[in-house]
Amino acid sequence: MAKSCCFKQDPLFMRSWAFVSSYHYHYLRALVCLPPLLQLSSRRRRHFIIFAEAMDRQLMLFACFLLLVSSTQAIGVKYCDKKKNYAVTIQQVKIIPDPVVTGKPATFNISAVTGQAVYGGKVVINVAYFGVPVHQETRDVCEEVLCPIAAGDFVLSHTQTLPSFTPPGSYTLKMTMEDKNNEELTCFSFNFKIGFHSLGKDVNGLDSRMVTIALVIPESYRVM
Repeated sequence: MAKSCCFKQDPLFMRSWAFVSSYHYHYLRALVCLPPLLQLSSRRRRHFIIFAEAMDRQLMLFACFLLLVSSTQAIGVKYCDKKKNYAVTIQQVKIIPDPVVTGKPATFNISAVTGQAVYGGKVVINVAYFGVPVHQETRDVCEEVLCPIAAGDFVLSHTQTLPSFTPPGSYTLKMTMEDKNNEELTCFSFNFKIGFHSLGKDVNGLDSRMVTIALVIPESYRVM
């Protein structure tokens, strides 16, 4: 009964609640998961907390999960040669944040599987802006990760910081991985977007090149 009295003591809350439809009811459930709740006054926050305690906890957790998943998006991958049987295959690509924000780090998480151990080689990156090549970079695989790479799963984590003057729009990143004998292990591409830059200065004068490439291999998959 004490909890019900708490709601009745706030006429504004009750008037607002009278107009809440079934859709908005579930929206408020998800709202409990969000940091803006902390910005409410202590009294208003107490109303939401009591409301959260009364609802189905499984649905609440599910709403939180959906909010978390929506913060990142899986990106479609295209192989350079659809008929070729690549030794390294790509499972998924995730970009955080998406779209990329200039002046701030962006991470490209590429989950892949290699069918053979990789003892060395290189990674070649080509970037195109609306189909026009704008950047190319080659990296030694073993400079970025402990070699050899054992057969199995691994994650390529690519981090990039673009200057504030980088034009917004649609970009395509093509990545080719070769072994130490220059045999192509994989070749694929994916699209990403750069949003409009928020007002501010460039970060440490960084240019638009890809500044970091790191292959993160689980310990269990490394060849000793």
